[in-house]
Amino acid sequence: MIIIAGPTLYSNCCILYYGFGLCDGITRLLPGAVGDPESIEFDSFKTGLLDYPQYTRPELVDGMQVPPVLLGGNHQKIQRWRLQQALGRTYERRPDLLEGREMSETEQQLLDEYLQDQLQEHATQPRRIED
Repeated sequence: MIIIAGPTLYSNCCILYYGFGLCDGITRLLPGAVGDPESIEFDSFKTGLLDYPQYTRPELVDGMQVPPVLLGGNHQKIQRWRLQQALGRTYERRPDLLEGREMSETEQQLLDEYLQDQLQEHATQPRRIED
């Protein structure tokens, strides 16, 4: 399930259910509220894009595999993948965030590649035939 409550980041998903989103958003900005203050600089809404997918161990869970690029250790490729995923997710889920955004050539190329990959992925998935 995906719950979008605007371009915000909360420390706990339960906050959405109790309506404390505003309080949590402000609290995150107070000194000492977040373990690593630099992490606030990397919050997804700082870039104007939705966040890229997050993965953890083990590398395979319920048939879902961590993308090989994240396991390779090449930090430039990982950054490129993360930006591509953020652009793609934003395009699919919140295209309004891309309106008026002046994308660089690299960002446009990454988004185009993402969309092409999605088309290929959907084309190769088996289709259910109805009787």
